[in-house]
Amino acid sequence: MQDNKSKAVISYELNRIHQWECVNTHELKEGDFVISHGVLFQLHSRKDWGMAPDDTEYRGSCVTFKTDLIVFPATASMPKHWAEDWTVQGNKLASWLRFKG
Repeated sequence: MQDNKSKAVISYELNRIHQWECVNTHELKEGDFVISHGVLFQLHSRKDWGMAPDDTEYRGSCVTFKTDLIVFPATASMPKHWAEDWTVQGNKLASWLRFKG
């Protein structure tokens, strides 16, 4: 039986887009697999930042995750040394492709 990481890599490499969903940053969880700049990452170490006094509830606070690099394709739109220490970050307006598993 395949683990979720293996399933995410296979889905990513075969471009099985129906196995991915678009979510905002606040919906992401530790352990999720996401695509950013054409690179496949796994998320860990979530940190929720407080809202600034002038932020609206929808824009909301920023959420950050440290990442593990899973697949770095030749077509990635970032240098590999960036991907090796990438941080996923955003508020409720930022969206990500997350593996449904």
